[in-house]
Amino acid sequence: MGEIYVFGHKKPDTDTVTSSIALSYLKNKLGFKTKPMILGEINNETKFVLDYFNVPVPQYLNDVKLQIKDLNYHKNCFIHEDSSLGKAYDYMTDMNITGVPIVDKENKFEGILTSK
Repeated sequence: MGEIYVFGHKKPDTDTVTSSIALSYLKNKLGFKTKPMILGEINNETKFVLDYFNVPVPQYLNDVKLQIKDLNYHKNCFIHEDSSLGKAYDYMTDMNITGVPIVDKENKFEGILTSK
């Protein structure tokens, strides 16, 4: 597994920045490879606290978009685009899932159908 980024919310205040730093430190001590990050510019209070304790400002992380590789999903679980809604509903019920990818004749992803 690669490096894990630890971060808080988009407008980082002192709580979220120091929590990211502390959790990253703990996880590293437990054998994980982590790095504290921020998702925006820190405010003056946070800068003061980090300066006071001589802790560097975490690196800015520009993109936190979720990718397919990051998801835990049912492999080979899909429905063809020409299937009826009834068949899709029955399939999701049988598979105990709330959403299913829709694929074309070549099994290329076309969209997703959810029950929510």
